[in-house]
Amino acid sequence: WHFLKSYDIYFNLIFQTEEKKYAAELNISAVIALTHIDYMLELNYPEYTGVRMNKKIRAKLVKLREKSELDDSSNNRSRFFLYKELADHIGDGKVYFGPTMPLFYSMPDIVFCANENGQALDLPEKFVKTLDDATDFVSPPNLNEMDPPNLNKMGYKWFALILVQWHHSNQAGEVFGIVRFKANLLIKMGYEVRIIQPKNLQRWTQQGHLMKSDITYITNAMNQDKYLQK
Repeated sequence: WHFLKSYDIYFNLIFQTEEKKYAAELNISAVIALTHIDYMLELNYPEYTGVRMNKKIRAKLVKLREKSELDDSSNNRSRFFLYKELADHIGDGKVYFGPTMPLFYSMPDIVFCANENGQALDLPEKFVKTLDDATDFVSPPNLNEMDPPNLNKMGYKWFALILVQWHHSNQAGEVFGIVRFKANLLIKMGYEVRIIQPKNLQRWTQQGHLMKSDITYITNAMNQDKYLQK
């Protein structure tokens, strides 16, 4: 009897602990969802004058999210491969790999600034830090304000590469759902969006490296805005 009573008390404690943990996780999810609604209001309805979150409070609340490990783990292996290949070709300090906005923190993208010849500019430290923080929308810096000041930056563009999975696009290369939504937001923020199709990434990973012609293809020939504006 004592054993059964002790077991019952122990079971109730475990149940209560798990219940509280589950409730806390639900509360955090609800808070993060509210911050996301406010972010979407900011970007899609700038004329809205109703009730909004305080930006400083919003930035603290959105950090309740689970930290994402941006390495060569299984979830991001293909993204990390392309990032490392680009960094090897155009310079480590010239390519960013990570979140581009708070709404898609766990879906890292690749960002760099280059011309049609694949020559890239160093990324400003403040820009990278703000992107990595992922608490606000970050438009690309003004090219004329970037180093080196005496370089003619005509033809340079800010690229944001989105790597999609097979279920995010059809055979014609058209993307839909969350990927199209994200791409349109990035275009609105001032990036030249490039959708990296699974078939291209599969070919690059199979060959084990990226060639200069592949980078030229990304910057020049892979203009898929027509698939994103519908």
